[in-house]
Formats: sequence, structure tokens, C-alpha cells
Amino acid sequence: MEISIASIAQIITGLATLTVALVLVYQLRQQHRDAEILLTMESWSLNQEVILSEIQSEKLSNIISKSEKGLHNLDNNEKNVFLKWVSLKFGRLITEWRLGRMSNDPIYYKIHLSNFMNNKAVLEHYKKTARELVIEGSIWKTGIIEIVDEIYERFSGEKIT
Repeated sequence: MEISIASIAQIITGLATLTVALVLVYQLRQQHRDAEILLTMESWSLNQEVILSEIQSEKLSNIISKSEKGLHNLDNNEKNVFLKWVSLKFGRLITEWRLGRMSNDPIYYKIHLSNFMNNKAVLEHYKKTARELVIEGSIWKTGIIEIVDEIYERFSGEKIT
């Protein structure tokens, strides 16, 4: 059986195409890893900023402390600051969920949610208003609402409907 020059050329072209495809797949995987690293660092940075503001801002620290007794314990100005703080906390986690951060490992989200949902005013706000916002914010990728509800139920002792 003879192999013609045209057949050899086709084999070489096919191997070259396969090699290029493999290199492109490798590059895409590397870009995905790089994007995950960037997302992780930006998320960590945002989380640090919020935590530092909780520590460094006496006003915010006092508001968070007062909120542990419930929303009724805050005046209108304090409530406004508090609700913005809660929005930042929920917003970061919902965005991470939508982007598939940590492969949407529920444990990661439960830990982060537990760090601030052990506050009576957060629970009140979640039940009254924020739950709808979490649902709206997670419409692109389902599953986070069940995790948040689980944490709510753990700290409030009541099943959410």
C-alpha cells in the first residue's frame, strides 16, 4: 500500500490542527484559573474592606452592636447605615454564587452567611425585605436562596415561607 504525498500532507495538516486545538484548550484552562484567582483576590479584598470598616468605624461598630437586639433598637439614620451594610454582605455573596465562586460549595456560603446572620436585625430584615432581593439577585443561578434560608432558620429558630 502506497501513501501518496497528498495523504502525508493531510496527516501533517491534521496533526498541526490537533496541536493548535490542544494549545488553545490549555490556554483556556489557564485563563479560567487566572480568572478564578482574580475573583478570589477581589472577593477577599472586598470582604477585608467591609470587616475593616466594621472594626475601624466606631459608628458602624456601635450600629452593628445595637442591631443585635433588633431593628427597633436603631434610629432611622442608624437603620439606613445598617441596611447598606447588610446589602454589601448579601450582595457580595450572591454575586459570588452567580459567578460560581468556590464551585458553589455550600459550606463556603454557610460560613460567610453565619458570620453576619447571627444578628437579630439581619434576620428581621431578611424575612421582611432582603429575602425577595436575594431571590431576584440569584435568578441566573438557583440554589443560594435555600442556603440562606437554612442559615436563617438555624439562627431564628423558625421556618421561613
